[in-house]
Amino acid sequence: INAEYGQNYLSDLVPSVFGALSENGYFYDPVQKDVEGNFVPWLLSRVKENMGHVLLSRVMVDELIRTVCDKRHDQAKKQRDAARLAAQEENRPVPKVDAAVPP
Repeated sequence: INAEYGQNYLSDLVPSVFGALSENGYFYDPVQKDVEGNFVPWLLSRVKENMGHVLLSRVMVDELIRTVCDKRHDQAKKQRDAARLAAQEENRPVPKVDAAVPP
């Protein structure tokens, strides 16, 4: 009877102990540990670096577009002003402003 009791007790205890040890990290998958400890941090740092490059590129393109728009606006304004001045000097009606070019 004692041997049976001991076997029943141990048969319930062994899975419980192994489960507790496994949950607490005493048994681990070396591949999983390597992936989590080395690969994932490396991957996250590369993604962060690339996202920084993407952001910088977008800022640079935005600035280029803004510069081109400002220059075109200034050129259009100079052309309108020159046309108005020429019309005033010739005493003729001022040409109508193109709707596509803001005043």
